[in-house]
Formats: sequence, structure tokens, C-alpha cells
Amino acid sequence: MIETPDLLLENQLLKEELKQVIEQSQSKISHLQFQLDELKRLIFGAKSERFISNIHPSQLSLLDVAAQENEVATTTTVEKHDRKQNDTKKNHPVRSPFPDHFPREDIFIYPDGYDATTDQKSIGEEVTEVLEEVPGKFFVKRYRRLKFAKKEGGIAIGDLPSRPIEKGLFGESLISRIVTDKYVDHIPLHRQQQRFLREGLVTASSTLGDVPRQVCNLLTLLYGELVKQVLQSNYLQADETPHPVQDSKVKGKTHRGYLWVYRSVEQGLVLFDYQKGRGREGPQELLENYNGFLQTDLMAMWYMMFLKIVRVLRS
Repeated sequence: MIETPDLLLENQLLKEELKQVIEQSQSKISHLQFQLDELKRLIFGAKSERFISNIHPSQLSLLDVAAQENEVATTTTVEKHDRKQNDTKKNHPVRSPFPDHFPREDIFIYPDGYDATTDQKSIGEEVTEVLEEVPGKFFVKRYRRLKFAKKEGGIAIGDLPSRPIEKGLFGESLISRIVTDKYVDHIPLHRQQQRFLREGLVTASSTLGDVPRQVCNLLTLLYGELVKQVLQSNYLQADETPHPVQDSKVKGKTHRGYLWVYRSVEQGLVLFDYQKGRGREGPQELLENYNGFLQTDLMAMWYMMFLKIVRVLRS
């Protein structure tokens, strides 16, 4: 019978499976033998020997019978313990795979003495994944605007694209990182400055500190649009929560401020409105032109009903 390449591959895979079964069986036998030796040591060890030395010789025959019974019971206990260990292995948590969107860098490892010119055939592979990280790297985005001389005179040159901070040193991605690190990951600007310095980037504190201020000016436009969309909802949920606020006039002191939260149930939008107190001025100003249903706690509900009554009487 002539062995085809497919048959050779099948035989090779079968040998590998048999090899794994034999290794697992040998490991299981070794584990059971170890348990049996430990049980024998506990039953017939030094403590038992001291106990036997105090027994009358006429009772030794009874101990022999008891020893045989213990040996049978020991075998049963080992089998039960072995089943428990198998259950533990079944319930052993499997390591979760890394997310698919992470890029992979393949490193191929060949056996010692491997020669691609021989007739060796691949029968599969074993894959091991290890998570790595490459620190963020700076790069310079360089806009090269070509200039041309016009026939009728003058120079033609393209316009620079709009940027979040005009005449600023940082691009969109770095601005986003600075703001996210400060307000989401709570990394102060001076620590970010030290991190940039380790990369060889020297930045002035004033330049770095100006980034959040400029971004806040841009976000003010988005906040206004958010307020507009939330107030267009027919159903709002509202509540206020206290929050400590640093006092710029007194160093190291805070005052009790309030965040009024308005949630548009229909659109799933949430609006935060900061006020220095929990008085009626805050919601009265924001909801002055609102027409819809408002769900809130009991005190605020009565207050809003009062406002609607006053508004109706004035009209």
C-alpha cells in the first residue's frame, strides 16, 4: 500500500494525539500514586506506629484486618478525590482572547535544523499571543504650500486648513489627548509637560495651559446646541446634586455648588447645568421657555407647578 501525502499527514496527526493521551495518562497515574502514598503515610505513619506500640499483641490480628479495610477505603477515597480534581479542571477559567481590533505582529519560529529545501511538510502550528505596547510617538504634520507666479502678476498660494487653535503649535490629535488626560484621566498639565520633556519636547507652561481654555471656548458652541436639543423634548427628568467647588478667592477652600441634571427621555440626552445654589433662579432661567412634561422630586414639582400657574396668569 502506497502512503499518499494526505495519509502521511493523517498518520502524523494521529500520532500526535496518541502522544498527548499517553502523556495525560502518565500524569494522572503519577498524581494518583502520590495521593495513595500520602494516604498510606497518614494511616500507617509515625503516629500509627506509636499507637500500635501501646496495644496488646493479641490485638495485632485485628489491626491487620482493619489495615486491609482501610486500604480498600483509601482506594475509594482516592477515586472520589480524583473525580473532584477533574471537575476543578473543567471549571478552570480559560484566558480571554485579546480584542480582534488589536493589530497582530506575527513572529514565525522554525524548528532547529529546519531546511525549506527538504521534503518536510507542515502539519499545523501552535499560536501563543502576548500583549505588548509601544509608547506614543510624536510626529510633525508639515503643511507645504506651494507658491506659483501668476502670468498676470502676483503669487498664488493655497490656504491653510482651519485648526481648532489658530496659530497654535498643537494639532487636533494632541489637543484631544491633552484635554482627555487632564479631565478624564486626571493627569495635571505639569505632569504632561514632564512627559513631553522625556520625549525631547520642550513646551512652555503658558502654551500648554492655554489649550483647555481654547477648547472650552469651542465646546461652548456645542453646549448651546445640546441645550437647544434637550429643551425640544416633550418629557424631561430633572434633579440636582451637591458638588464641592474650589474657591479661587480663598486658597484651599471649597464652596458647595450644585449640578442640575436634565435628561431628555425621548432623545437619551443628558444636560448638566452648574449653579452656585439650589434656588429657583437656576431652573427658572433654563426652563423659562420650555413647554413639556417635567418629572422631578416633590419639592421641585410643586415649584414648577407654581411657575406654570404664574405664567398662565401673566398671559
